[in-house]
Amino acid sequence: VRDLDTLSLNSTNTDSLLFTQYTEFVNEYVDKSQSMDYSDLPSDFQNAWKRHMKAWRDYSNFLNKQNDSLQKMDNSEFNEYDKEFSLEINRTWSKTLCIGRSYGAGF
Repeated sequence: VRDLDTLSLNSTNTDSLLFTQYTEFVNEYVDKSQSMDYSDLPSDFQNAWKRHMKAWRDYSNFLNKQNDSLQKMDNSEFNEYDKEFSLEINRTWSKTLCIGRSYGAGF
């Protein structure tokens, strides 16, 4: 999902089809990822995955709010929030990968 070109997403075109499609894609990714059954995995991995999914859900909520808002953020404000969410998603994913690798997973 994060490989999509988010550089073109900003407050001046958040009502565009591209932004709407991206928001829907993120929502779908989060919904499907959160519905996976990981109950048989080690608890530290489960906790890391939950934190990672929370980071994605927070980002999804931000996109939904911006998409639905009548008053759009300016570009710099939008980009700053987007950057913060991306950093948290990447941080939690890195932690999830480290824990998975400690159990021999080959991501």
